[in-house]
Amino acid sequence: MEIAIDIGYGYTKVKTEREEFKFPTAVELARTQMVETDTYSFEGKKFYVGDDATRNALLTRDYEFLYKYAPLLIVEALKIAKIANKKDITIKTGLSLYDLEKAAVFNTDLANRREEFSKRISKFYVNDQEYNLNIKLFAQGQGVWQDHCLENGIIENGYDVVIDIGYRTNDVIVFKDGKTNKSESSADDKGINQITTEIQTVLNKRFDVVLTEQEVALILKNKYILISGVKKDLSNLIYETVESYIESFFNLLKAKHGNILKIAQRVIISGGGAYIIKEYSQTLPANVVFSTTPFEYSNVRGYYNA
Repeated sequence: MEIAIDIGYGYTKVKTEREEFKFPTAVELARTQMVETDTYSFEGKKFYVGDDATRNALLTRDYEFLYKYAPLLIVEALKIAKIANKKDITIKTGLSLYDLEKAAVFNTDLANRREEFSKRISKFYVNDQEYNLNIKLFAQGQGVWQDHCLENGIIENGYDVVIDIGYRTNDVIVFKDGKTNKSESSADDKGINQITTEIQTVLNKRFDVVLTEQEVALILKNKYILISGVKKDLSNLIYETVESYIESFFNLLKAKHGNILKIAQRVIISGGGAYIIKEYSQTLPANVVFSTTPFEYSNVRGYYNA
């Protein structure tokens, strides 16, 4: 049994043989006085995960969060997919280049976070059940390339560039003659959380409300907020914030990868942030294409079929 799981900092995306779905990458520590239905027991504590955890979710902006709580998100994915706990399950997942080759944090005997993360999610216990999983770990963005090439073919003589715009990270994966060019690839932590954080700060000052990242993400999508039952239009605020982010984003891309972006036969834009960039597609160079929609499922589609 194989299942592809893309654990993003905004949403966890999942693909099985039967379906594709996503749920918020949200984990909340269950308070003892609350009714603990639908909680997971993990490492001596109880947690809500996914849709049940969005109101008081722990912050989801760094590798340490991913390392600590990835087992819970995997179990939630298996639960939604109605996959029983079996020892022959293969999990195909990814980690951003921003983290992949950095030094391990929790298990310093290992060479890097690639090894550390793989070990963490290969064997763990939730609700007193042992999960012993086979792990295939990819670099974030490799799934996008695989997914796009399955439909549109491989560039065997020249450059392909994948720009995977995520919630926390932006991954730029360069492929030369159909193979990954690690030295030219890069990643940063300037994902669309920059937009969310800016809007979160403004709304807190303007309306004196404390909002979670997941709630702000919904406001970003709907372009309004309800305050005391009254709908407040936020189109101008969101437009100005997004426009500023896009300008900064493309300036950074040009500074790091300007030459390759010019000579690449394809520049494939994907990830949740692609919806934002798509609105400006008429201003983009002719070699820019977008992955198949829904954009956010490109990695899991590619992981699954790899």
